[in-house]
Amino acid sequence: MLKELVFAGLLFSIVLLAGCTQQQPVDVGPTCEDYCSGLDHVDCVGSWSISGEYPDCVCEWVCVAGGSDVITGCTPNWTCTDWSGCVDGVQTRTCTDVNECNTTTDKPDESRSCELENPCDDVSDSDIKSECNVIFLEDASYCEDDPYSDCVYDLAKLTLNESLCEEINNSFKRNTCHAIVSNDRTNCGVIQPSLRNLCRTTFDVYLSSRAVVEEDSYYCGLIETETVKDSCESNVEKVQYYNYTNNHTICERFSFTYNISDYQEIYSCYAYHAKNSDDTPCEGIKNVVNLSDKMYDECLALRNDDISYCYDFNSSRRDRCFAHFAYLRDDPLVCRDADNRDECLNIVGKYFSKIDYCKRISSKSLRNSCIHSVSTKCLVYDWRGCNVSSCTLIDDNNALKDACIFNIIEYNQEHSFIYKRLV
Repeated sequence: MLKELVFAGLLFSIVLLAGCTQQQPVDVGPTCEDYCSGLDHVDCVGSWSISGEYPDCVCEWVCVAGGSDVITGCTPNWTCTDWSGCVDGVQTRTCTDVNECNTTTDKPDESRSCELENPCDDVSDSDIKSECNVIFLEDASYCEDDPYSDCVYDLAKLTLNESLCEEINNSFKRNTCHAIVSNDRTNCGVIQPSLRNLCRTTFDVYLSSRAVVEEDSYYCGLIETETVKDSCESNVEKVQYYNYTNNHTICERFSFTYNISDYQEIYSCYAYHAKNSDDTPCEGIKNVVNLSDKMYDECLALRNDDISYCYDFNSSRRDRCFAHFAYLRDDPLVCRDADNRDECLNIVGKYFSKIDYCKRISSKSLRNSCIHSVSTKCLVYDWRGCNVSSCTLIDDNNALKDACIFNIIEYNQEHSFIYKRLV
């Protein structure tokens, strides 16, 4: 092999290096270039890094394959995220090589087929289960006890199939169906006058949903019904607010209206960034209308991990303080020193979407309420992130469990049809 390479070099004055053709001076006798090019290597375009003199040659090379630098001699170490939910029969995940070898060698699969489980099977009430199946499976055959027109109306919206609208006998629903599926309000003008406003209101509700899906208040401005417009703008603000994980400055955009839920949401925003942000978010608290200095003080305590601050409080104030430190430290045992352990766990579960904290609550009713809140919180700010399986954790309350499952399925499917239109 070596003699052949030397002969080829002398005859053509060209040495083939790792699939590259490079001009080299003609040498008499073996060289490291000759030696290295005769070794097994990846056959791709690239360059040699050769040192030493024959026979003490050091041969290394980097080659370019598929537009990426592939480092030979590097062993990839793949780590993968958890599998996603089953969407259209496919689960996905992302796999990365922590050694950054820039190769796909031995890369694990990032997609696989799956069979979508029907969450409606966990619904106890037969009527709700029937309606749930219609929505989830997009199949009118499950509408045995429902008016046929209602089923077709729902399916037309979900599948964006306007031809189904013509199968609806009721003129109001038929034309409302056309208006929504075709995204054209003028269809509301071809029904009896007494129902035109209701049709337009229904269309406005669709625009409101679209504003939430796109997180864009532009669509709120297209709404004619004042009450729907007001709620639209409020819901878009909530969506942006609930996504406070993106930037702590979102925390200071909202005013406190002496509503305990608003108070806790704003508090949770700062508690999140006190734990997860590199910068200091506490100064922004001073910009939130009507908030007391105590929130600023607690933010600093969280930033410094000074739990002694909480022991100066009683009742609900103490519960909230310990809840934030439980979240900060990822330790539910912190709630033992709260005034009400269950309420402390409930705050962490509900406001930080930590369902494991909900499961630790001793009171069954509060535990179920916490699980329901976490499970359906996605309906407010992230309809694609709903986890309907958590609804089944609700214990000994079929009505609440059924409502949890159905509301998620209905909301998800309705917003999904809007999302399909957008993409």
